[in-house]
Amino acid sequence: LEADFQRVADLYFENGYIFNAINRKENRDEKKQEIAYTVTIIEYDRAHIDNIIIKGNEKTKDYVILRELPFEEGDIFSKAKVVQGLRNLYNLQFFSTIAPETPQGGAEGLMDLVLNVEEGSTANINFGIVFTGGDYPISGTLKWEENNFLGRAKKIGVNLEISNLRQLLALSFEEPWLFGMRWAGGASVSLEHAIVPNIAQDSLPPIFGVTEDGDVPDNAVPDPFTGTMVDPDTGLPSSADDAITDYAYALSQGESIPSQYEMDYVAWKIGAGLNTGYRYFTPVGWMGVRGGISTSLNLLSYDALLYRPFDDGIRSNLDNWMMVHKLSTSVYWDKRDYFLNPSNGFYIGQGVTFAVGHLFGLEIGNRDYIRTDSTVEGFLTLFDIPVGDTWSFKMVLAVHTSLHFILPQIGGLENTLTTDLLYIDGWNIARGWPLQKDKKALWDNRLELRIPISEQLLWGILFFDGVAAYNETAAMQNMNLDDFYFGFGGGIRFTIPQFPIRLYLAKRFKSENGLLQWQDGNIPITDNFSLDFVISLGGDLF
Repeated sequence: LEADFQRVADLYFENGYIFNAINRKENRDEKKQEIAYTVTIIEYDRAHIDNIIIKGNEKTKDYVILRELPFEEGDIFSKAKVVQGLRNLYNLQFFSTIAPETPQGGAEGLMDLVLNVEEGSTANINFGIVFTGGDYPISGTLKWEENNFLGRAKKIGVNLEISNLRQLLALSFEEPWLFGMRWAGGASVSLEHAIVPNIAQDSLPPIFGVTEDGDVPDNAVPDPFTGTMVDPDTGLPSSADDAITDYAYALSQGESIPSQYEMDYVAWKIGAGLNTGYRYFTPVGWMGVRGGISTSLNLLSYDALLYRPFDDGIRSNLDNWMMVHKLSTSVYWDKRDYFLNPSNGFYIGQGVTFAVGHLFGLEIGNRDYIRTDSTVEGFLTLFDIPVGDTWSFKMVLAVHTSLHFILPQIGGLENTLTTDLLYIDGWNIARGWPLQKDKKALWDNRLELRIPISEQLLWGILFFDGVAAYNETAAMQNMNLDDFYFGFGGGIRFTIPQFPIRLYLAKRFKSENGLLQWQDGNIPITDNFSLDFVISLGGDLF
């Protein structure tokens, strides 16, 4: 009854009839045991917005707030548009609270809209110290980003990373509104020096070179494997059509290249990029398109007398400054209520990145591949029960699935390095699992149940992951349950940009020939049961 009565009122409010008097009278018939209601509606003219008044914004300029509102002074009042305007302001992440008021305007039929805002921190400062062991046991990172520079919603950022493996300095700037439209534009520059570890070698016989046609032999494998074709079930030598290399068989058994056969190389990178994007609000959510172009100078260095990388791209880049050019574009449909911590809605996105090394027959860089990223996310509040004035007992279901591919460039060329390929990180993708590198196809699935501990700060999480990754895209055609890395567990996640940390306890398992195989973790609970402790820093907003 209350919901139906509210819908009647909302029908008027959303069309500007906010001064209407809507009352109901209850009529009871004790003999018939019936209850009837008489709803009385006194209709007045539509209300118009006289003034939009903003209070409490000491830093943010008025025009930054006003341009996020889908209405102007003089428009007919619409409850739906006011709610959307409040969501737009919350999604800026500039304000901790926004309290609207609707006092009487300067004349009959007019009303003022007063927005009382309380500004929060708009500077994201991320820093960390990591104890890694080895010769240089301490490394640090510092990232500063201001999302509301000078109160004009411009974004500037400085990213500084200093560690024994990587030193990075990156500067960025973005203007979210160009020419008075939701058309963003930005630029970035960076300088990076890194030691890239765990690179596969091919220095022991048999040595697999590149053929006269520039192709790598089908049975090329890194040390200490020989490229012997074996039965995929037993690992014994085989010449059958479904035979695979001894390296592929080792990977299928969960093995990896022993560390004594791997090498490191030194990388220098000077990069610059431009990006742009446009988004538009529709009755069915935000529609947007993004794009960017980047170029970089890369130099790789290692002792060629001691090491021979398995990757031909690394060998050809030795002590040569090489250009890498990338063109990216994406489209998306976003109907999430709040971008940072959604409770309802969905997100659908499709992105494509072109790494272009050859153009019109000319060699302009040393990368040729296409990367595609397809993402679907959904959010649903299962229940929301008010418990106190400031806290509700509620549960949000969050579902994520994404497909990623590394494909040959148009024309069939494909030149990649290890750092270009896909991987399972064990932090956000397949939580708890060890690093899995050099993948060209990846299907990432995540399901979470989220419960607020402090809704604006901290949430509890229950999760289930299922991720499949493949060295070649063609291998995905024979997908089966044994290919997936599964895991479930629980933890907490902070929902403020300044502290993007997630802490989990995970239990991993796989299917092998239809049988469940539990994996040992790094935290023993009992003699036969253990868990993995996972710290995730940053990651995607999901």
